Amino acid sequence: MSPRMPWETESAELLNPLNGIGPAPQTHGERGGAHSARSVVQHSARGEALHEAIRRFNAEVDLVELLERRGEQGSLKRRASTNGGEWAGPCPLCGGEDRFRVWPTPPDGKPGAWCRQCQAGGDALTWAVRLEGRDPLEPGATVATLRGYGLI
Repeated sequence: MSPRMPWETESAELLNPLNGIGPAPQTHGERGGAHSARSVVQHSARGEALHEAIRRFNAEVDLVELLERRGEQGSLKRRASTNGGEWAGPCPLCGGEDRFRVWPTPPDGKPGAWCRQCQAGGDALTWAVRLEGRDPLEPGATVATLRGYGLI
């Protein structure tokens, strides 16, 4: 299996560890009992709600439109039509001319963007977090963006 490229990072991969969502806690012996089982159910429900919010955000937000809000309207130009199309233009973060690539409708259904200069990449939610001036790796940044869009 080949290594993943920077633009293949999904919001959920960044969000879950930052918000304490990982494998379900293990219960040990009788002491944890009902309290631990309740925690697992609450933990699972929260994770499902976040995954659903991430899925909805990435499905509903037009990636090209989101990225052009930061820069000049029409700054991204369609450069290819294969595999759902590829757009190019200046990076909304570093401003690198013609180093930025966007794939809004790829065959795998996972839109993404990547800058060859500053190496920033990710899906629509990751870019929304960055464009709001937050670091996607900072705890709570992704949740704050989802709240701002009214998804949680």
